Parts: sequence; C-alpha cells; structure tokens
Amino acid sequence: MNKNPDESKNGSELRRRAEELLKVKGTIGGDFAGFEGMSMEVQSLVHELQVHQVELEMQNEELLQAQEQLAAARDRYFDLFDLAPVGYFMLSEDGTIWEANLAGANLLGIHRSQLLGKAFSHFVVEQDQDIFFLCRRKASQTHTRVEDDLRLLRTGGSIFYAHLDLDPTTRHDAQARLIVSDVTQRVLLEQSLVKDKVILSAAERLAFLGGWEWDIEKDEVSLSDELQRIYECEKSSYSFKDFLLLAHPEDRAVKIAALEKALSGDAWFNFEHRILRQKDNVERYIKVSGEVIFDKTGKPLKVYGASQDVTELRENERSLKSHTTRLEALTRDLESFTYVASHDLQAPLRKILKFGELIKTNLPLETDEIVCDYIGRMQKAAARMQSLISDLLNYSQIPNGIRSYKNVNMNHVVQNVLDDLELQIKSSKAQVDVCDLPVLSADPTLMQQLFQNLISNAIKFHEPGKAPVVKIESRYLTPQMVEIQVIDEGIGFDEKHLERIFRPFVRLHGNSTFDGTGIGLSICHKIVERHSGSITAHSKPGKGTTFIIKLPVQQA
Repeated sequence: MNKNPDESKNGSELRRRAEELLKVKGTIGGDFAGFEGMSMEVQSLVHELQVHQVELEMQNEELLQAQEQLAAARDRYFDLFDLAPVGYFMLSEDGTIWEANLAGANLLGIHRSQLLGKAFSHFVVEQDQDIFFLCRRKASQTHTRVEDDLRLLRTGGSIFYAHLDLDPTTRHDAQARLIVSDVTQRVLLEQSLVKDKVILSAAERLAFLGGWEWDIEKDEVSLSDELQRIYECEKSSYSFKDFLLLAHPEDRAVKIAALEKALSGDAWFNFEHRILRQKDNVERYIKVSGEVIFDKTGKPLKVYGASQDVTELRENERSLKSHTTRLEALTRDLESFTYVASHDLQAPLRKILKFGELIKTNLPLETDEIVCDYIGRMQKAAARMQSLISDLLNYSQIPNGIRSYKNVNMNHVVQNVLDDLELQIKSSKAQVDVCDLPVLSADPTLMQQLFQNLISNAIKFHEPGKAPVVKIESRYLTPQMVEIQVIDEGIGFDEKHLERIFRPFVRLHGNSTFDGTGIGLSICHKIVERHSGSITAHSKPGKGTTFIIKLPVQQA
C-alpha cells in the first residue's frame, strides 16, 4: 500500500526529532554500554527500539496536548452556546429538539432538560404552524438557510413574536440548526407604524392636507397620496420647476419668494396660493407651511412641506362676511325700529293716558258708573301697553355682540338693586338675605338688570298674607366658574313649564293675580347667555323657587 506523502513527511520529521532527542540524552554508549560485544545488527535493532520508544512518547504527549486544546475549545463553545443572546436549537429530521441553549429554554419558559425530545412545533401557535412547516420543508429541500417570523407560545401561556433562522447542518445527529430571536418589540413597533400611517392618511383626507418633500440635490419633489388628490395629478414626483407650474400663474411669484426666503436661512415658511387643478382647471386655495433642513455648513439639503386645501374655508369666510354685512344692516333697521317704537308708538299711549285722566277729572259727579269703569279699564290697558313696550325695548336693546367687560363686585350690584326696590320690600315686608358674592368680569348695567328682575319676581310671587323671604348665595364650582342662587319661599311652579318661563311673553299666572308682562325672565336668560353663562331653576308648586345662575369669572 502506498503511503500518503504528507504522512511520510510527518513520519520523517518525527524520526528526526526522536534522533535528536536520543543524542541529547546520550542513550547509546550510556544505558547500553554493556552491549559493546554485540554485533552491529543487534546494536542497530536496539537503536531502532529506542527511537520508536521516543516517537511513542512524543506522540502521546502531542495527543495529550491536543485533547487539552479540544477540551478547552469545547468549553469555549459551550460558554458561547449557552450565553448567546438568542436561542439555539438542534432539530432532528422530524423537528424534535436534540439540543438547546439556556437562552432558548428561557425564551420558551421551560427548563432545558424538559426541552430535549419535544417537537419544536409544540411551541408554535396553532395559526402559525403552516409557516414553521414550510420553513422546514424549504430548508430540507433546498439545503439553504430559511428565515421567517411567527408567534411562539411560552409554557406559561404568553405569546411572543419570534424570528426564525433555520440552517441545514451536516452533523450526523441533527438535521437543522435553528436560531430564535424575540422580535416582539420590533413587530409591535412595525404594527404601530402601520396604524399611525393609516391614521395619518385618514387625517390627511379629513383635513384635506397633504405632504411633500423636495430633495434639493436630486431636484425631486415627492407628493403624498392626498396631495396628489388635492392637485388631481397623476404623477407622484416632479422636478422643482414643474412643481412650481402647479401653482396658479398669478401666484407663482408668491410661492417662489416664500421658498427663497426660507432657503436663505429663515428655514420656516408659511404662505397661501392658488392652484388650477389639472383635470378640470378649477381654482383652489392652498395654504402651505414647512421647513428647510440644512447641513452643518448651512447648505440646504431638503424641504419638507404640508399643503392644505382651504378653498371651503375661504368660501365660508366670504359667506360669513356677506352675512355679517347683512346682519349689520338688519341691526341698523332694528335700531331704527326701536327708535320708532320708543317715540312714535309710546306718544299715542301717553296721550290716551293723559286724555283719559282729563276726562275722569272733568266728568260730572252724576256720571254713570259704567262710563267711569270703561274709562278706568282704558287707562289700565294703555298703562299695560306702555309697560309692555318698555319691556320689549329693554329686551331688544340687550347687546348681541361683544361688550367691554369690567371687574364687577356683585355685592355692590345686589345692594344697588335692593336700594331701588326699597318701596317694594317695605310694602311687602320682605326679608332679603345676601351672602358674600364674588367679583366677576361682566357688564355692570346688565348685571343690575338681571338681579333686579330675579329679586323683584322673588318678592312678587308669594302667598297672600305671608311675608316674602329671599336668599342670595354663591359658590365657586371651579376656579373659573361661579354659581349664584336666588332662593325664595314663594308660590313656585311646576317644572314641566321650566323651558317656557324663559320665553318672551310667557306667563304662568294671570294678570288678575300678579302684574307683569312675561318678559322679565327672557331678559335674564339673554343677559346670562351674553355673558357665556347659563340659567335654570328648581321649583315645586307652593314650595318656592331657586334660580341657578352660572357665570365665568373672566370673560374670554
């Protein structure tokens, strides 16, 4: 049999080293000195035996060194294998786990000794079994690495997302090496990004808002899907020159000037221009804002912008302006009517009252009682009509727009009202108790009118023979909102009429019982509403009424 050249070379080298070692030891002529009488043949044989013994010793030493190196390498391998940040598994042909590292066992939430002999598919969720099966089959058939993501089930029942790296192996005891990484955070982040993208797209559509990006070096402007819909263009990218052409010819200079200013160092830009949609040539108004991104040297790199279709907003503004102009004209007409009502309508009433008084004064003493009754009824009707017109004018003159508010001490307002109602309070023997009231941002004249109506009603609507009792209290609902209550022990009302009492000319009690025009509470409601507040009431027939007013401490 012919020897391998490498083996012959190694054998010669080993013999040479053994010969040198024998010379160093001085074996011949030393240990074998008693054999000088031997023949040369015997001496040669002894020498060969000595060399062979040295070779065996050397080979044994090298073998021990190799075993030590192999053991050290094996230790390093197992350290790396067990301490790896990913799970390592050796799988048999049918997918059974033959070997696993500590990280793999920890990922699956099971002791490593309990893993061995289990099918890895046992830890794959049912819905992802097909993914794992196809990965194994592809790796087996193609003898190439296969990677995929699926969900794994821990022994505790929790599920996590895993990335599988399946690599066929040449080891006789395993069919494939499987590397498993926990990618739950990555998958959840990807899902969140997808969700955010969907929400952003929906928000863009809802707000008619689209984004664009200008890569200055590439001279490419990329448009979002929504911006393509706004412009009604088919392309998603343009050169900057072509992008400018999408603007209305009369507004291109505005767009260029704003962008040039931003590129020169201002960075931010905000402007508005018109476009002509490409498909139907319809004019639309576009509001644009964005920012220029510069490199460390100050060179502009990219421009990010957002464009919003504000056509409907501008049309609404024009419509609002038109309606405001019309409303102002109607307000002037109402003011004219108010002037007519306050002068021309009340003048005849004053004459009726005056002439009625003259007639009563100049009538003979023997005048029929029926005639006197008729004259009295005429005067009462005229006086009631005069009061009604006065209240109606008060109601119409409550401002609809913004007034100049000032800080008003409500204690002073209520005290002024009580001074004005002094005769009514004394004649009815009413008791009015007022707690400490706050300072509010309000119109003092309207506040006095509000509390005059409420306190006057509280005194007026009481049971005959019983002195009225009125309480005024307040509290802070929040640091920005105050509640004031006007409480009486009067006749009350059924709360089914609550909404009606704040309507003009609504009276729950007849004229014969209580005087009034039925417009006082309407005035209160309008005043509170003009102060961004609310008014309501709680009441029961015969149990009194509590009016609840909520007002902001400061007007917006």
